[in-house]
Amino acid sequence: MKALIMAILFILSPVLAHAQGMIPPKMESIIKTTLSDHVNKQMHDEFWKEMQKFGNKQQVATAAQTIKTGLIPAQELQLAIWESARLSYQQKKFIKTPQLIALEKAFPSKMKSLYPYDKSTLLYEIAAKAFDEQYALATRNTERLLKASAAHLKKYSSPYGQTFALNEAVINRTANNLSQSTKRAKLLFTENWNMEESV
Repeated sequence: MKALIMAILFILSPVLAHAQGMIPPKMESIIKTTLSDHVNKQMHDEFWKEMQKFGNKQQVATAAQTIKTGLIPAQELQLAIWESARLSYQQKKFIKTPQLIALEKAFPSKMKSLYPYDKSTLLYEIAAKAFDEQYALATRNTERLLKASAAHLKKYSSPYGQTFALNEAVINRTANNLSQSTKRAKLLFTENWNMEESV
């Protein structure tokens, strides 16, 4: 489980480095709490109060969309991976959901669109090459996880040297946690608080 999260962080590193420069510490703290634990109206209001500091309405909208695009697709990708792992485990065969296939295809261009470099520069070329290498490794890691799930292996060892228990309970818990985390993140990035959508 941690291995896949590490893979996501590796391939997001150029984006996250840029994001850390534009996200105030208070906003960053709220995002982390939202992803890992909970979100409430007070946190949401504080987040959007901080967001207003980016400037006028258009500048705020641009900043919000940039940060959101750097985070939500990664959450959705991780969720799709573990939902595929759940199906692979249940049906005892390698399964990639249509959602996972679509997200894997779209993810690279979304992340590269956030790079703070012009496409014609050497910095962009270096960042894109590093991304492609890490993303290829992450994709292979996903396939290893799905095959391990299909084979009902009790332990999974990642290319990053991490080993963790792999069973239906772990898969279900991880998928469910990611589902709730993704919902919380989307709620945080919706400017108007929706109590009915809170999780």
